[in-house]
Amino acid sequence: MAKRYAKDSNVIGFDPINEPMVSNFVKEIGLLYPKKFDFLKLQPLYDKIFKIFYKYNMYQLIHFETAQAPNILAIGGGIVNPVGF
Repeated sequence: MAKRYAKDSNVIGFDPINEPMVSNFVKEIGLLYPKKFDFLKLQPLYDKIFKIFYKYNMYQLIHFETAQAPNILAIGGGIVNPVGF
């Protein structure tokens, strides 16, 4: 994707994973704690994506999203947690 659109002036950025969801929380119940999945699973994946992306394209933006649950979905009595890495 980065290589294909690197010189396309109509593309200003990429969102490699739209609205990521928590991976196997049945196996790892602790991933449901706020920001836990983001730091343990999502950030390392985004680091890999970033390195590959910028090998081909250093000028367009990459938009990284945090996991929706449990961060921004009102789970557990309507609690919405701050997001970000």
